[in-house]
Amino acid sequence: MLPQVALRPLLRRCVPALALALFAAAPAARAESAALDLDEAPQCTQTPGASPDEEARFLAGLPVPETSPLRALQQGKTWEEHAKATERDWQLLEKKRLAPMRAWAASALWPHVKADAPTYYFFAGPDAISVEELYPASPAYYLCGLEPIVPLPALEQLSADHLDGALSNLRRSLRSTVSSSFFKTNDMAVDFRRTELKGVLPLLYFLVARSGAHIVDSRLVEIDPQGEIRDRAGDPAADAVGGVHLRLKRDGKEKEQDLYYFQLDLEDKAVALKPGFFPFWKRGAPGNAFLKAASFILHNGRFLETRRFLLGQSATILQDDSGIPFWTFARKSWDFYLFGRYLQPHRPFEKAYQRDLEAAFVSGRPAPLPFTTGYRLAGESNLVLVVRKGDGSPTVAGAEKQRP
Repeated sequence: MLPQVALRPLLRRCVPALALALFAAAPAARAESAALDLDEAPQCTQTPGASPDEEARFLAGLPVPETSPLRALQQGKTWEEHAKATERDWQLLEKKRLAPMRAWAASALWPHVKADAPTYYFFAGPDAISVEELYPASPAYYLCGLEPIVPLPALEQLSADHLDGALSNLRRSLRSTVSSSFFKTNDMAVDFRRTELKGVLPLLYFLVARSGAHIVDSRLVEIDPQGEIRDRAGDPAADAVGGVHLRLKRDGKEKEQDLYYFQLDLEDKAVALKPGFFPFWKRGAPGNAFLKAASFILHNGRFLETRRFLLGQSATILQDDSGIPFWTFARKSWDFYLFGRYLQPHRPFEKAYQRDLEAAFVSGRPAPLPFTTGYRLAGESNLVLVVRKGDGSPTVAGAEKQRP
């Protein structure tokens, strides 16, 4: 059986009405309908539907190939205005955060990480761009969040008004990461209900395309209770974790990369109902973990399994103060590199103030952090790079090891 994302373009060009009915149906009906015999479908003479890479470029305000069914839409005023506005926003993001982030990572982060290790990013939402910039050589990115995964509609079939609204809403969602360096879950929940572009896929596609990658393949997947990953045609099974798997290829690079996003509440009682989740993530361990704007969730006793996974399966952890509590790290097992400034958290997280982390910043000599990240304003951000001992990692110039 073909997965839903892979099946959609075929249905779109052969039996458009059936495609609309299939993906508007209830989950059980979708799964049953997806098993139809495609050999019995009418012969196709229409232009094939747009590929995931063409959809990503279109949403990102980048030109698609002349043969793409989306090419004609790029000649219209709606897309041209979208492309101009998107380019302005992206250049601002590049100047304010991405370029400084890359320069900082080259000297402060990359000497410590194993390039061929996977990257773990919990509480990520659709923020693929942060890990793509910080860990550009990673073979696989594993993202997890609460935001839903909804297949894209056929963009070439949207009316002019619907397309204009969808693209405007996409830009609205993206502006939060330009201004505050993270996506706001509550705002996204409203945005996802507003137009045809729902869930994380439009945002993931946008950021992947803007990062310079091409989408070789996009498919809906699920992790089964045994920790195996498989394609899915409809909603995930009750004991499985639904996700999307993108295969990425960058110009000038021989190897492809994997990007996974899984929708899951990481509270212990929710994870217990999905027994295959962490076994699947452990396959590439040890990895490099990244945490920011994590709502101090890992300070909570209801999220111990996620904390244990990160402490047990990570070779390095890069986080702001909203990640794993500083006291959790055994000083005999980890080295610490501090960047930026540590200040008491803003409301509503003021009770998550960490005196031991403040002492480390006061007594040590933290290196500068040239970009804003997490919940802080410019000049207030902090990052802590935690490196497991015994890896023979070289010392980062300008950042002292901290052993409070």
